[in-house]
Amino acid sequence: MSEKVLEVKNLETSFKLEDGVVKAVEGVTFDVYKGKTLGIVGESGCGKSVTSLSIMRLIPNPPGKITAGEILYNGKNLLNFSPSEMRKIRGNEISMIFQEPMTSLNPVFTIGNQLIESIALHQKLSSKDCRAKAIEMLKLVGIPSPASRIDDYPHQLSGGMRQRVMIAMALSCNPNVLIADEPTTALDVTIQAQILELLRELQERVGMAMILITHDLGVVAEVCDDVMVMYAGKVVEHGTVEEIFKNPKHPYTRGLLNSIPTLAKDPTGKVKKKRLETIPGIVPSLLDLPKGCRFQDRCAFVLDGCRTGDPELRVIKDDNHLPHSIRCIRDL
Repeated sequence: MSEKVLEVKNLETSFKLEDGVVKAVEGVTFDVYKGKTLGIVGESGCGKSVTSLSIMRLIPNPPGKITAGEILYNGKNLLNFSPSEMRKIRGNEISMIFQEPMTSLNPVFTIGNQLIESIALHQKLSSKDCRAKAIEMLKLVGIPSPASRIDDYPHQLSGGMRQRVMIAMALSCNPNVLIADEPTTALDVTIQAQILELLRELQERVGMAMILITHDLGVVAEVCDDVMVMYAGKVVEHGTVEEIFKNPKHPYTRGLLNSIPTLAKDPTGKVKKKRLETIPGIVPSLLDLPKGCRFQDRCAFVLDGCRTGDPELRVIKDDNHLPHSIRCIRDL
């Protein structure tokens, strides 16, 4: 087994709203290992991004607050760190690629200023070396003519280019843990493949652990070692990529996998038309969750017991300390 870098134990993050308190993340537990990638998947609003922001201690308070659990980085609980201690960790040892590059970059400073500021803060290099490092990182993420583009402002770049600047900023200090929240958003397929390959190469070079948040199960299959599926703030299935894709157990995971477009051919080699499968219904409101399993109203396998008690996350298979866990009372 690889070295365990990050442990999240029974994490709970809540938001106090006018209509009541919402538990956006509840009882989330997972480990991240050196040189390995954990993929977190699920529909919008399931708690993926809130989980990542909780790790970075970036939940806005008020209205949000981490109300329970532990976030252990190299054995130390980040929830006990002071703001100044977290600033030394954040962006240096644990870095994050945010989902919205335009709102993450300051529009009144050049991309070079913002990239150099991050490098200078954590790596203590000279101004000349910081600029050289910034140009090197821009070149690494595929920005053409980086020596001249470094003086551009965010509005002068396309959405895909701004996303690459964010990736360069996150990777500039060679972090031990990288959290990538939809890192290839707004990028075309070719550039997406290049960025994912870049992340893989850096991971192999420095042994970086990575958490990849995405809606793209194809990316998960190609990049990740482990997968955690979330639904309505809770983990519903967790296992290795091979187990999840070859032997999915939770009805929600099966629904996600069945909704992937595929090209099937008949015996003559002609492509058959196949209707895209969907998961019926909508995600329940966190202010009005059903009693019992949160997926019950959308599940084709629902039982009476699903409506009376919320199932616990249980291990159904454990091979070589690689458990496969599901939150379901049935063995599908």
